[in-house]
Amino acid sequence: MGKILTCKTIEDYVAMRDDWNSKSTRQGYEALVCQLRAFANFVGAQRGDVFSELGRIGDGNYVWTKDEGNEIGEDKTRGIRRSQEVSTNGAGGERNKDGAQKGDGVGVQGRNGKQGQKISAEKAQEFYRTRVIDAVFFQGFAQFLLRNVKPSTARGYLEKLRALIRQLIRQGVVEEMPLQDISDLFPQSEDAEKVFLTREELRSLRQASCPTESTKQAFLFSCYTGLLKGEVKELQWDNIRYSGTGLTLSRPVENSREMVKVPLIEPAREIISALERDYASIPQAQRDDHVFHLLSNTTISSHLRSWAKEAGIKKNINYMTSRHTFATIALRAGVDLYVVAKWCGYSNVSSAEVYADLVGRNLQTDGDVLEAAFA
Repeated sequence: MGKILTCKTIEDYVAMRDDWNSKSTRQGYEALVCQLRAFANFVGAQRGDVFSELGRIGDGNYVWTKDEGNEIGEDKTRGIRRSQEVSTNGAGGERNKDGAQKGDGVGVQGRNGKQGQKISAEKAQEFYRTRVIDAVFFQGFAQFLLRNVKPSTARGYLEKLRALIRQLIRQGVVEEMPLQDISDLFPQSEDAEKVFLTREELRSLRQASCPTESTKQAFLFSCYTGLLKGEVKELQWDNIRYSGTGLTLSRPVENSREMVKVPLIEPAREIISALERDYASIPQAQRDDHVFHLLSNTTISSHLRSWAKEAGIKKNINYMTSRHTFATIALRAGVDLYVVAKWCGYSNVSSAEVYADLVGRNLQTDGDVLEAAFA
């Protein structure tokens, strides 16, 4: 029996870890914890069960009225970017002349008087410590984030939350992923276009100069393996081993403790060889177990755009483009959809069907043709 998964479970795990591969990675997950605290404060200030009216939270035209004891306004929700000031006791930020809290992104009119504030704080703390993170929680948290940050940022927070849950599943702390697919939690336009690179564009990218070598190596490696950015950041040398078929990468299957081996094709092996040489040149006392050491998400995004422009690629690429590129090229080469789904870490083949739609034809050929696909 696994442990109950709550916001406090996530916070404790983030605080306990001391093996983050970079300061920016740690800060990213700490920012997630701050958002969870802000969400708890928001829920604590509501009257009744906020989860019974999820549609109203996400409706950009809806305003919680003073008669309900709450008021959410667009001008009061932008302060979420200062979420480090939010705390579980609801004391973060200051209040304006109308009594609405600002600076922490919660922006609620709230209950009047010390007694009302005490009730709100107690409710927030109870929610933070005991409310199970399930599919409904994901829905409410997503809609809360969408009120305060742009969809891509909200998606990033939810992906971080899912990444932490995957780690807790592998460690046996919790049993399963509460929600398999978060695409439906966002506006359709955010997920409508999946940009991927052709083999010719990938070759152009390899030959072009990127502002930082670490970004170039990581992105190309993801194009050859299907790893997401968070998975690349967490990748350790123990995950790369020789097997009967050559050098392989062991990666977890989503919502499972199962590990699947992804074959490393020649371009991916070349990247690993270069990183091994760099690793060997680092003094023993300064080494860690991580294969890649990446810059901040903002810097990576900027460098990807500059790199694509240098390569003459007019598509609007981001790091997720690498996963789309891996899957579509593999499918076009004839790799079975089930195999591609496994290599991408999906527990259900239906999660990879969107790539078959992108390719535009029925692919049922079996066989290991990945090496030829990227040749």
